[in-house]
Amino acid sequence: MKSVDWTGRRALVIGADGEPGRDMALALAERGMKLALTGGDAAALMRTAALTGRPLDMLVLPADLGNSRDVDNIMHIMEGHFKGLDVLASASDESMALALCRRVMPLMQASDQPVVLAFTEELMALAKDAGIRVASGLDA
Repeated sequence: MKSVDWTGRRALVIGADGEPGRDMALALAERGMKLALTGGDAAALMRTAALTGRPLDMLVLPADLGNSRDVDNIMHIMEGHFKGLDVLASASDESMALALCRRVMPLMQASDQPVVLAFTEELMALAKDAGIRVASGLDA
């Protein structure tokens, strides 16, 4: 199977302030992706960005996903700065994270090769309903 070229793709990592999200962010950054990192702990997001070795290339978006203004801000940045979204990775299955995932699906559907890195049944179902390919890892 041919390996996917992830270089330059735009990714949103939800929950990048925790260990699973940090690990996803580091793996995506290693493959040359442009990352937006979100989560509730700003200091932990900054540490994740620093660990990538390219902290100035990361969008660090501290957010309370239960706050509609924070979610709107993330959407505005994804639409304006990133001009879309190719990869969604979520380390959270909380209802608020899934609500953000639902909001970004139209951005993903506009991508030529959208991929959801899904680790929960709920996110896999959401991606499937949107007609977006689900991968369980970066080489899938």
